[in-house]
Amino acid sequence: MQELVQFQDFSLFHLIPQQGLFVKGFGQAFQVAPNNQVDVVHLDQGHIEQH
Repeated sequence: MQELVQFQDFSLFHLIPQQGLFVKGFGQAFQVAPNNQVDVVHLDQGHIEQH
């Protein structure tokens, strides 16, 4: 890791997720909370188009 820090064209970031959605596969979606709790959720909204 120390070698990477020395490169001028390389940046490292430490990300701390606030919340997330983990999709494991068909019918397997989980909401992830900051305290590492994982809840099973049913996704029925489909995909949302970007504007």
